Amino acid sequence: MRSACGDGIPSTTRATTDRRAAGHQPSHREDRAAARRVARIRGASGSIPACNANQLPDQARVVVDDIKSGGPFDYPQKDGSHFGNYENALPHKKSNYYREYTVDEDKTDHSRGPARIITGGSTATHPDVWYYTSDHYSSFCEMQEN
Repeated sequence: MRSACGDGIPSTTRATTDRRAAGHQPSHREDRAAARRVARIRGASGSIPACNANQLPDQARVVVDDIKSGGPFDYPQKDGSHFGNYENALPHKKSNYYREYTVDEDKTDHSRGPARIITGGSTATHPDVWYYTSDHYSSFCEMQEN
């Protein structure tokens, strides 16, 4: 379903965003569904679709802020660690280019969950590229407007 605004954002995603602005706290399921819809909206450079960081789950935006400030992170032993891109889903780069960060959307289940932010670049706090995956590396979107 396309928005009448012609901006490429489905009206269902826009409705979720409007409810957030009105103080509605979306459920875990609503956040994940919105992230999947956003990931399919527009193509980015290459074959990785684009997504706007403001339309990702709330916890992803918290992690973006943590990355920019250098932490602290919920999983300090894992967050900021090397991401090997073994799935070859992201552009091929040197082995130390990518870092991964946990987006723990459900802190009650005592696991890291499947969502991650992957950054790439020479500095940890000012990455050149940002990617989001809600399904543990099966698919990615390239985050815009970080």
